[in-house]
Amino acid sequence: MESHNYTAAFSEDIRAQVTPEYLTGIKRRINESSNKSPIDIILLTYNRCSYFQKTLAALIQHTRYPYRLIVVDNNSSPEMRSYLQETAELYDQLVLNDENYHTAAFQRGISCAVSDPYVVTDPDILVPALEGVCWLERLVRLHQQYPEMGLIALNLDSANKPAKLPDVYIGEKTPYGEEITLCNVGTVMQSIKRRYFDGCYLTDWETCEQIRANGGKVGFANKIVAWHLGWDEDRDYPEYLVEKYGYFRQKYGVETYRMYTENKELLSMMNNSSSETSGYYACSRPEVQLLVNPASRRILDVGCASGILGYELKQKLSAEVWGVEYSSEIAEQARGRLDRVFTGAIEDVLPQLPDGYFDTIIMADVLEHMIEPEIVLRSLQSKLSPNGEVVASIPNVRHWSVLKQLLEGRWEYTDAGILDRTHLRFFTCMECLRLFKTAGYIVKRSEAIQLKDDETMPAEVVEALTKAGLRVATLAEESSHYQYLFVASPAAAFVKDRKDAAPSTVSSELKGVILKQPALTSIIMLTWNQLACTQACFASIVAHTEEPYELIVVDNGSTDGTVVWLREQAAIDSRITVIENSENKGFAAGCNQGINAAKGDYVLLLNNDTVMTRGWLTGMREVLERYPDAGVVGPMTNSASGVQVVPDAGYSALESLCSWAEEFRERNRYRVIHQRRIVGFCMLFRRELIEKVGLLDETFGAGNYEDDDFCLRAELAGFRNLIAGDVFIHHEGGATFAGNHMLRGGQNLKNRAKFRQKWEPATLEESVLRNWLVLNAIEESEIKAQQGNLDSAIGILLNRGIKITPNNSAPYFKLAELLIASERYDDALQVFPEMPSDTDQSLLKAFEATCHAGLGHDGEAYTAAKFAEKGESVKSPALVVLGTLAARSGDSKQAESRFRSAIDHDPACDGAWLSLGMLLWGNGEQEAAWNAISRAFTINPISNQAQNIFRELVFRLGKEKEVTQILAEASAIWPNSISLSRMHAGMLADRGLINESLAVCEKHLSKFNVDEQILQLAMDSRNDFGKSGVPLDKTSTGISVCMIVRDEAANLGRCLASVKPVVDEMVVVDTGSTDRTVDIAAAFGAKVTSFVWTDDFSAARNFALSKATGRMILVMDADEVLAETDYGAIRNAARQSMDQPIAWSVTTHNYTNRVESEGWQANDGSYAAVEQGDGWYPSRKVRMFPNLEQIRFNGDIHEMVEPSLRKLSIPIEPAPFVVHHYGELADSDRRVKQMQYYRMGVAKLADHPDNVSAMVELAIQAGELGLYNEALELWDRLLERGVESRDIYFNRSYTLMGMKRYSEASEMALKALEIDPEHKESAYNYAMCLFNLARAEQALPLVEKLVQEQPDYPLSQALLCVLYLCIGREDSAVAIIRKLASENYAIVDYIRERHADVTQLGHRTFAERLANAAAATIGIQTN
Repeated sequence: MESHNYTAAFSEDIRAQVTPEYLTGIKRRINESSNKSPIDIILLTYNRCSYFQKTLAALIQHTRYPYRLIVVDNNSSPEMRSYLQETAELYDQLVLNDENYHTAAFQRGISCAVSDPYVVTDPDILVPALEGVCWLERLVRLHQQYPEMGLIALNLDSANKPAKLPDVYIGEKTPYGEEITLCNVGTVMQSIKRRYFDGCYLTDWETCEQIRANGGKVGFANKIVAWHLGWDEDRDYPEYLVEKYGYFRQKYGVETYRMYTENKELLSMMNNSSSETSGYYACSRPEVQLLVNPASRRILDVGCASGILGYELKQKLSAEVWGVEYSSEIAEQARGRLDRVFTGAIEDVLPQLPDGYFDTIIMADVLEHMIEPEIVLRSLQSKLSPNGEVVASIPNVRHWSVLKQLLEGRWEYTDAGILDRTHLRFFTCMECLRLFKTAGYIVKRSEAIQLKDDETMPAEVVEALTKAGLRVATLAEESSHYQYLFVASPAAAFVKDRKDAAPSTVSSELKGVILKQPALTSIIMLTWNQLACTQACFASIVAHTEEPYELIVVDNGSTDGTVVWLREQAAIDSRITVIENSENKGFAAGCNQGINAAKGDYVLLLNNDTVMTRGWLTGMREVLERYPDAGVVGPMTNSASGVQVVPDAGYSALESLCSWAEEFRERNRYRVIHQRRIVGFCMLFRRELIEKVGLLDETFGAGNYEDDDFCLRAELAGFRNLIAGDVFIHHEGGATFAGNHMLRGGQNLKNRAKFRQKWEPATLEESVLRNWLVLNAIEESEIKAQQGNLDSAIGILLNRGIKITPNNSAPYFKLAELLIASERYDDALQVFPEMPSDTDQSLLKAFEATCHAGLGHDGEAYTAAKFAEKGESVKSPALVVLGTLAARSGDSKQAESRFRSAIDHDPACDGAWLSLGMLLWGNGEQEAAWNAISRAFTINPISNQAQNIFRELVFRLGKEKEVTQILAEASAIWPNSISLSRMHAGMLADRGLINESLAVCEKHLSKFNVDEQILQLAMDSRNDFGKSGVPLDKTSTGISVCMIVRDEAANLGRCLASVKPVVDEMVVVDTGSTDRTVDIAAAFGAKVTSFVWTDDFSAARNFALSKATGRMILVMDADEVLAETDYGAIRNAARQSMDQPIAWSVTTHNYTNRVESEGWQANDGSYAAVEQGDGWYPSRKVRMFPNLEQIRFNGDIHEMVEPSLRKLSIPIEPAPFVVHHYGELADSDRRVKQMQYYRMGVAKLADHPDNVSAMVELAIQAGELGLYNEALELWDRLLERGVESRDIYFNRSYTLMGMKRYSEASEMALKALEIDPEHKESAYNYAMCLFNLARAEQALPLVEKLVQEQPDYPLSQALLCVLYLCIGREDSAVAIIRKLASENYAIVDYIRERHADVTQLGHRTFAERLANAAAATIGIQTN
């Protein structure tokens, strides 16, 4: 590596070059001239002012990327501190510590940082000089290029490194691409990503370890080379390294110091230090520190030794720390570090300790030294504060090192370790748990510590013991555990009355929230192997469940030791019941076993691949208790389907889950979301729900859709399924399926079909069907209203809700709700007189009160609100109206009281929070107003009024950054809200987050009709961000999608959104659009060009190809999409073409409801996310091919590249992916395009009258347009020329059938069958002709054979059903009707159409027979 003279510019006149005025000016210009978010740089200082000045000067002069400078001084000399204070304007934050403590100082610096990544550095690193892009921007780019890198340090020039000093990059060095070298990194200058590191800095080694444990990588940037001034200093290095060695030896049990140096003198000093007793008492125990609650303010360390552990906690938590130490000599050392230290045994010191004082009591490796540890633990309960915890570490006597000695007949005591000669008691994991239980504690968290490079128990030993009949299922794992860590709380704290729960910051007491007498919750968990998941779930339940509960575990035939482990847990915890199945009975059946065994008033079904967080059950029960009509309640999570998923959940490892979940709960407090379907990983409900709707449906087998079914039954029974939107738990998702090597997709498809069959409308009882239709109408109306289409929403409610079930008040109330939300109060008042007579009058009056208040009818509003106030379910909205009226009259105090009472009654009443916030704002209480209004918006962000007021306050108070996460989460929960999308995208753009704003705009444009505001915002953002069309290297695997479009604004966004993640370039050629097609393409970053239309599709396609720069071409149309599940296959196909050119023939799924289409088949859920309509028919053509000038399209209408490929001898392979085409679902659009193709076909045939291909294409187009005479003439011309084929005879029969010339049509169908007996469409045409000729008996065997050979062809089954009705086989017909109805086939319409056909043909007797059979059998009226 080349050496550079880094210090040349700073050698003579340092003071002059680092003047604050000069340096501040540079930094200000950098930050003000860029829209990039600044990176935090943390500098730790301790004296050495000249070094610091050089470091600072180099940093500012050589950095051209925005940054914030955080300086943390470690109690430097007065001269150094004076210099820092004089130059304070240089720093964005200056922290002056009172003590020189490296770890605490860095933690303070990290806590001040907000960027991601942030940079941590010693103050003796000179960053490299400017060479184009500055060092910091290069570092940021590396993090973007290598997102898996958790830490990237600068490389250090070794030119000035003395041989005796250790390298800062220790251990094995592994190249990682051209830019990175992986290794352990010391604290020099390093950038750290937050997702991989929680900020709890202890040592550089442990920082690296934690990052790797969280899935990140650690290393340095090869080409960003800095200069280390510290290597020029002759430091007191041996003592420093000896201290570090002692720490690592104690923590890891390995000779880590050998990675730092090979100096023999230094190694000798290190080895000698290991025998000193001081190390025994000088442990900081970072693994214990991590278990201490960060909120602890008073800590007692029993067995505090020299006070190192307590001292670090003091620095980190700003806590008061007391200690108890038996050795008077060592206690004296601790007194210099802790606030108060007692000398003696804890049993003797106990009377001197204050009651209820300590938030945390630490017992690190002390319980094993006591004669009666149970008595000590019980006595310490009185010393804990109300929410206090005990943190303990206990050696594991079941460790292999001990067992091995026993097996060899030895038991050798040592000076330290598990067999320490001072140990009086010995514990296994089970005995530890038993100790805490008998002492009156509940273990909330437990962890096992394993030593690196430790010898493990041979598998043969475990096998032998198992064969001997011993219960050793957990032995192999526990024998590797050196010690256990526990967090425990007194059991009494879990059942105490919760009246002292923390009140709202706005409302003094929330009566509807507090569970005054907690009832028992029966938690039911199924297990099928996956022991590690189960153990983690158990631990989290114990740690974070405050309400009384029982845990019923139903094991479905596990074979991995789960059952034995469950038995052990049940043996030490009476709350646990284990039900053992010898085989897997399925998810629903297992849950039902647990439900039947449950004793609780509440039942909770919980997957074993979940991890709970603090207050999880409390929050869910709040919702269930608050609303009497609550059915199933679920939480938010990181992995599930539907709106329960939080996008980009802000934790990267389970260690940071709880703290993030607490922030999430506070941010979204009281949010409740009504959702028909609650995902089954965690479902809470009352026992009465089972009594009303029944158990889970066991026909769903292993799992999937049993939760959909249960939730739907609850909603149909009149309950509301709700999401506790402020509760978050972690969910692995599919762990049982994956761990047991099951194909979840196949099970999902199978159960999806079962669900659809069970809930097919044609098979439901009338009362159930009516309720089902109302549910659908209400849901669809909500979506339409959120999309800004209120008139459509009203129409749905009137025609598909009220018209169908006029005696059901639900659609009336939903109609009134939507009208009120749009401030159409007069229209809403017209709804109420039409409501059923048995309507809830309190609810009705609450709605009326809101309308009258909105219209200014204060008298009527007051009367209605006072009436409604008596109803528990609507008390809060009534109080809001009364509060509003009080505010209007000038009684601010009364208004505030009303609003707060409304919140007390229902904290999820967004109207109360909003009204209170507006009142407080008017009173000048800005912060309180903001808290209330932001709470209202979080609860109901789709309220237009809440949006407007919230937006105004955000801008007034400068809260744009603060609300970004709130908007992202709200947009995920309410994805259909156009106003929310506008607001979200707009605020991101205002913050300069252009990429993120564009993503929101693109997502909206892909799902809905064009919204002018969204589109304009996207256009503006794209102009700011720049076009994405960068020329691609044709030697890469880059894919260019090429499209020709015209007036495709309704479809183009959906198409581009589906292709953008998998292609590298989007080329859109517009042929004359008059709508916003071009703007949409530009908004998505496509390369847009124009082409004058010449009635030649090939010419337009080829023009698009000429604009592509990718190595591969993918051809799409605007009414098509790609499925996300095919992205990997598309990329692989492109890569396969790198060595040898390959073209790919792609199957298109042409979705249509016209089942008579040739090759039609029903949707089966294999592409559930993109399937539309009832089914699809396939078509195939080459769509993906190399970008070569010789490959071009041929053909004016049905353009193809196959001829070009054949000329070049490029092989054509079947593509491993599918294109999904929706163009035939919109009948009007389809007919317009067909007419365009027909006119072009007429012109083409006129130019080439002898072209057989043109004649066939035109005849098909004419037939599909119903131009049967024209089509028949063309087919006859072909036959006259001697052109015969199956398709010509088949299509001629189709044309004759359209002309109702069935006798001739049957002859043509027979000719087609003679050529191809397997052609099912010709067979169907022939049978249909026989039916229309009233020859049912002759048609029957043909159709039965066709159904047998083609069981998935719905047309043949439908015709067979009609034939059965005609000949009196009604039972057989009913079976077919049920099957087709379950597949969403419109069998009733088909029967009516066939009856109409034979009636028009004059076969009256035949028609009457069909009509009578249909009416008598299934009640179908054919007239």
